Formats: sequence, C-alpha cells, structure tokens
Amino acid sequence: MNKSQKILGYSFFATFMIVMVASLSAFFYVRWAPADILETYSPINVNKSVYQPGETLTYTIQYCKNKNIQGSVARFLLREGNISPEEEYPTVTNIDPVGCRDQNYDLQLPKDLPDGEYKLYMIYSFRQSSFREVDRYYIESVHFEIKAGQVVNTSPGQETQLSYPPTLANSKPTIVEKEKVKEEKKTEKVEVQKVEVQKEEKKSQGIVNDEVPLIGRL
Repeated sequence: MNKSQKILGYSFFATFMIVMVASLSAFFYVRWAPADILETYSPINVNKSVYQPGETLTYTIQYCKNKNIQGSVARFLLREGNISPEEEYPTVTNIDPVGCRDQNYDLQLPKDLPDGEYKLYMIYSFRQSSFREVDRYYIESVHFEIKAGQVVNTSPGQETQLSYPPTLANSKPTIVEKEKVKEEKKTEKVEVQKVEVQKEEKKSQGIVNDEVPLIGRL
C-alpha cells in the first residue's frame, strides 16, 4: 500500500468517526435533552369550595406552551385517603398553539360521587419524536368538598350552604329502626307476661284487686 492510499484510508476512517459521533450526539440530545414544552402554574383553582354530586365544576388553569406540539390531557378525581381515582374522564387532545393562556373549563361531576374531600388531577403528555420518551406534566387542583344536600343559598359573593331534607313520614324504616321496634315489642310482651303471672299468683292466694284475702272478709 503506497502513501497516497494510506492517507485516503485514514481520511475515510476519520470522516466515518466524525459522522458517527455527530449522529450519536444528535440522537442522545433529541432523546434526553430538556423538553420545556409546558410551563404550568399549580395548583388549579376551582370556582367553589363545596359541590353537590352532579354539579358542574369550573376550573381555571394557567400555563405557557413553548413548542407547537400536539399532546393529550388526562383528567381524574381523587378522593382524600384513596390511591385509585374515584372518576376518570376521557382523554382529550391538546392542540393549543405556542403562548401563555389563562382559561376556564367545565367538568361535569358524577351524580353518584361519594361525599368527601377531593382534588382534580391533570396529566399533560407530549412526544417530540419517535426516539424520545413521552414528556409528562402533572398538575393538581386545590381541595374541594363533595357534599350531598339541597342548596338553599347561592347568592353571589356568599358561600353555598347545604341543608338536608327531613325524614319523610312515609319513608321506609332502616334495619336499625326495625330491630329497635322488635326489641320494644319483645320487652312489652315480657312485661305483659309478668303481669299475668302476678295475677295468677294473687288468684291462687285468694287476693282480688290487691285487697285482703277473700277468707279474711268472711
């Protein structure tokens, strides 16, 4: 191999290595470089502190989107003390353009939602490329309460008050109430039996109406 061939071989090898290093660097940068797609401002605010099941919850979210990438948004309600969501909503698509926004959204609460303290959780997911892991952003709301009852005061600027309807006269008794009635009837029956036994004893002794014995009258 002459000198010119050696130089050509070295040049080809050096070029190949430079291309490989550049490609690997670009791959690792695209895969692990900071995304900075979304800047969120947590917690999310809600329009009331107490809701009834079935009501509409309005929440306000503030965030800035730095890249024009389509993403998805998952939303769910989590009750205080639980580790699994009480209600999961269908995933929606985020197609907002680049920029900052302060927006209100409505969310229908389930009619069978149990009473308790809740938070609304949201997960924004974006994929910048097929080589990159999904970038996720977690946001949560302030606490709010779910409490069944009848709204009696919804004046603007005043807190919503809840009242509970009284027990109806024709409502079905509970199991506890049924058992209580049974015990009362049983006690009443025992007392009647005691009185009858006392009467029989008095008759056998010749006593009538708690007076002196009939023999003593003669």
